[in-house]
Amino acid sequence: MCGLAGATGSAERQRVLAALHALAHRGPDDEGCWSDRSGALTLGVRRLITTDPGMAANQPLISPDGRFVLAFNGYIAGHRRRILSLREKGSVVESDSDAALVLAVLGNALRDDADPAKALADLSGQYAFALWDCVLRQLWLGRDPVGIKPLHFAECSDGNVAFASEVAALRCIIPAMPDQNVFPQYLAHLFVPAPATGFTDIRQLRPGELICWQDGKIDSRMIRPAICHRAAGDNTVADLRRAIRQSVADAMDADRNVGMLLSGGVDSGAIAAMACDVARERGQKPPPGFVMQFDNAEMDETPRARQLAKHLGMELHIVVAPDGPEEILAHLNDGLRAFGAPFGNPSVVLMQALGAAVSRHVPICLAGDGGDELFGGYPRYQAAAIFGAWQYVPGFIRRKMAGNIARLLPRGGGRGLFGAGRATHKGRFNTGMIVAD
Repeated sequence: MCGLAGATGSAERQRVLAALHALAHRGPDDEGCWSDRSGALTLGVRRLITTDPGMAANQPLISPDGRFVLAFNGYIAGHRRRILSLREKGSVVESDSDAALVLAVLGNALRDDADPAKALADLSGQYAFALWDCVLRQLWLGRDPVGIKPLHFAECSDGNVAFASEVAALRCIIPAMPDQNVFPQYLAHLFVPAPATGFTDIRQLRPGELICWQDGKIDSRMIRPAICHRAAGDNTVADLRRAIRQSVADAMDADRNVGMLLSGGVDSGAIAAMACDVARERGQKPPPGFVMQFDNAEMDETPRARQLAKHLGMELHIVVAPDGPEEILAHLNDGLRAFGAPFGNPSVVLMQALGAAVSRHVPICLAGDGGDELFGGYPRYQAAAIFGAWQYVPGFIRRKMAGNIARLLPRGGGRGLFGAGRATHKGRFNTGMIVAD
């Protein structure tokens, strides 16, 4: 990941540099800061190099005609194929980085007075970016449609704006007061959903949001992703497998070493098997695997991860879960500092510890996260599937049936139901649903 920071208006360079210092952990490989000649904008990047380590890929990137300046965080799947296609059509792309691809795509769209949101819809990946148009003096800020990469910004009283990848970095540029109104959202989700952040003067871009600032006015639109994979025949399972494998191959198309989180479960195991297959096709070694080890045998997935790593020929690194109070507190503070907003999921401690250990070996790491969300693997999703019919069952019947149904549901699924309910004035029944793992 990389870290972005910037602000419109003059005399902001020192504040942006301070923000970049706060983002050093996101981009340990390089730092760049660019200022518009007229003082209209300062734009900075802390870069983690994943594609094209050459000097031409250092950020901020400037378009060949000097009109556009880009700061980019993330990766674009299949960026080399896209760059080759643009070059064949006559576009000048000066480096082989995915950031250069985004600069070319956005630049071409804005030169043609086309909608940049539609141009971005054809790109698959996770990203956040800031693009400055030196001719129209427009600032474009964008975030990927899934919302994986963060981007926060604030509107100042004089009409200017400031932005950064993390709240802590943005507060180096502008002051901010805590927002007491986010507590209901925090208690419901254990985090604060976009666009709120926990601070009254700071908001985060919503997933897929693209905003344009010009002369103190802001326009917002949404990026609607296009279909990246289409079924090629009647065999849906085979088509799906090909699409997932292509996604894994694209994610491995980097100029740095790639690792793999390996829990021994279905999601990470499937991704690891595909990653090893792709690596061997390219004449490379299988990616190294990483697993977290726990003292509690019921929680520890190390034995299964060892078995899978041996089967796939992967080198396995075992990361011991933090145990001591000081170690746990240190990882908790680091994680919460990065979020910069209220966050109540205790897994942040483990992920922070695991990420720190992985980063000592590889800068890029694949994981099986998202498999349950896409394919409904958690009991909560199975419970949600029956909720549409369950809500029409009269309350007194629900209360009678809930216990028996809970015993038939998969592990943990029974916690998704309870029988309390009451009739509304329209005669329909309101029901509640407790969602848990």
